Amino acid sequence: MNVSASGSTDDERLSFVDSSSLSPSSSNYGRSAGRTQEEGGVVTYFQSANHPTAAFFHIFFKTLAMLTYIFGSWFITNTVLIFVMCVVLLAFDFWTVKNVTGRLLVGLRWENQIKEDGSNEWVFEAIADTSRIGKVDSTIFWFGLWVSPILWVVLFVVGVLKFNLTWLVIVCVALTLNGINLYGFVSCRKGAKKQAQNAVNSFMTQGVVSGLLSTPGLITGALFGGSNSSNNNSNDSHV
Repeated sequence: MNVSASGSTDDERLSFVDSSSLSPSSSNYGRSAGRTQEEGGVVTYFQSANHPTAAFFHIFFKTLAMLTYIFGSWFITNTVLIFVMCVVLLAFDFWTVKNVTGRLLVGLRWENQIKEDGSNEWVFEAIADTSRIGKVDSTIFWFGLWVSPILWVVLFVVGVLKFNLTWLVIVCVALTLNGINLYGFVSCRKGAKKQAQNAVNSFMTQGVVSGLLSTPGLITGALFGGSNSSNNNSNDSHV
């Protein structure tokens, strides 16, 4: 069951969805805690994740697109072909992060919808039980999400210094797609934390109020406790 709440602006809202809709069976979780960590480098680190395949492709498409941009001209003389390969790999990476790895590795998902009046609406979804998110999965996800646009910015600066304006088109495409995913997931995480804090505060407030309402004589008894007992004693004496 989905529970929706308004976000910080009128065009944003955050949804906390049932964890079963964002993750597979609970038996897959806890693999990181139960698996013995052995010295084996990067491969072992990826294998220790709850979702090693998703973690691999989260980094794979980013790395392959960047390597194609940097070293593609060493093996392919056709500039148009290199451009097409880079754009296709960047598109694969964008779709994979937005729809697969974000959902599996950190339990987050975002979507930008166009309303009938032409305005944009950012819709954020977060897993309800954050304890089911693996530490390794989260580290790999946020590492790839932040490092990739930073490296593309470096390549953009290098392209400008070399006056290589033709290749800057690929870098601009990469920065645009990576930047959209980065903005979406960072906003989603901030919204999830804020909404969770509001839920906790609301729960605590309701608990205090309900406690006071369930014992209406608590305050009056503490302030005027002697009056009730004296009245009862006087009534008994008259009888």
